[in-house]
Amino acid sequence: MLQLKNLRENTNIYLLNLNNEIFNGFPEPLHFTKAIYYRFIIPSLLESINKIIYLDSDLIVRGNIEELYNVELGNYFIAAVQDIIGFTNQYRLHLNKWKEYYCNSGVLVMNLQKMRQSNTEAAFIKSVKKNLERLCWPDQDVINIVLEGKIKYLDLAWNFQCYLEKSPYDFKEDEFKRARRNPNIVHFIGKYKPWDFKVKRLYGKEYFYYLMFTPWKYMMFQYSLKEFNCKLIQILSTLFSIRNENTKKRVTVLGIRFKLKDRGLENRVAILNLSKQIDINLSKEVKEIYEVSRRQEKVIKNQRKTIAKMQNDIKFLTQKIEELCS
Repeated sequence: MLQLKNLRENTNIYLLNLNNEIFNGFPEPLHFTKAIYYRFIIPSLLESINKIIYLDSDLIVRGNIEELYNVELGNYFIAAVQDIIGFTNQYRLHLNKWKEYYCNSGVLVMNLQKMRQSNTEAAFIKSVKKNLERLCWPDQDVINIVLEGKIKYLDLAWNFQCYLEKSPYDFKEDEFKRARRNPNIVHFIGKYKPWDFKVKRLYGKEYFYYLMFTPWKYMMFQYSLKEFNCKLIQILSTLFSIRNENTKKRVTVLGIRFKLKDRGLENRVAILNLSKQIDINLSKEVKEIYEVSRRQEKVIKNQRKTIAKMQNDIKFLTQKIEELCS
């Protein structure tokens, strides 16, 4: 910790103890943990401070962070950047559609004084409990619900978000391209981070550049080995692989592809087709039986009508005979 502190002058590191039991039962979808809710209680954790910058841990800062801190908040509770799929989330949560944005909660300039005055901490916790079924990105959804109309939106460069090269986004094209050229903060959103080596991330290499200036630079060897293993697996999967294709197996050996018949698979497919045909035939027979029974029911119904009519005719004739006899 001391090594980290000495990286910059006039730097202090404080460790805060908090009781996270208040978040028991809160949703933790995907790769998220209870830690996403800690930003809710920052105003009470830092009672003597009126303004802070909150940053997620999966990002790198490339610009002058002082410029971000000097953003004038006025009556706004936070300043943030539009989320990459903000319009989708606005529609899902029935927020102020198309008039304002939906913010990403990974980079926040927080007006703690304003938040304490309005007791946003209690409002956040209440909103989670009220909207449990609606929350996809729990902390972020709640911040947008509670602070709707109280968020100042910043340039995209202060929280540049891009998952994959061709990922969809709700940003204006020119603003996105400008932010992409020289972002102040790169936020590695999504499940796979640069250190996973599972997908190629924009500015991912810069993460390792900045890692070399930290006490964890020794992990570069571990990450290099992990990257090598991932690339080796990719190469081996292209050279040697076995895949099922319909009733055949595609075998790749040293990049050469062969197709082999899989008798077992053929038999399973044949049995499946036979069972489907049996089901079809049974359904046809059941339908025919049903139609026959319906026709027989109609015949019986007509016969009953005929008998009833004959009974009425006999009764009428009997009355007439009795009248003649009297």
